[in-house]
Amino acid sequence: MIRIFQLRNFVLPAILFFFITACQTREPESQKASAKAAPNLFFDLKGYMAQQVAALKVSKPRVNKQISINGKSETQISENINFEEELGVFINADINKPAWSDKYSRDSSFSGGQLQYVRYLAKDEKMKTQMLQVTFSGGTVSKIELKNQTSAAIVSAEEEMIYTPGKGYSILHKEIPVLGEAKNFLVEATFE
Repeated sequence: MIRIFQLRNFVLPAILFFFITACQTREPESQKASAKAAPNLFFDLKGYMAQQVAALKVSKPRVNKQISINGKSETQISENINFEEELGVFINADINKPAWSDKYSRDSSFSGGQLQYVRYLAKDEKMKTQMLQVTFSGGTVSKIELKNQTSAAIVSAEEEMIYTPGKGYSILHKEIPVLGEAKNFLVEATFE
């Protein structure tokens, strides 16, 4: 019993540390400077989401959020949202880094001369963002889909994220620890 308690005291802080550090990638200043000078190789997710955040700050929609942890749900309605924090997971999934120019393949589809979607797939399974797909309708972004994955010695995680401009977003986070049961976190937010 004491060993299990000691193991839990170690595993929980280790998992929290993993997720805090896994979500924050830092670039050396030289890479940041060269990234500002270089044109975007892929869809500018960071720039697009910055525009969305600015528009949401102006429109100030009420956000109806359904949160589910391992099947247990709760609903929250919020009127004062920090959209930079709320949509930060999408911004952090941007793949426009000069060092990653050869890390993704690109696939796109056209219909009637109009771009329907563009999809980027990671060539390396170690990349956090494994898939980014941007769907267009009438030349405008209608949906953004992302698949992320991370792994460490004690836990691996997968995320499926969807952002629909003007409507809301969903994030499904699956956590698979080496010791213990898998956990699912689902957030579905609707802008009203």
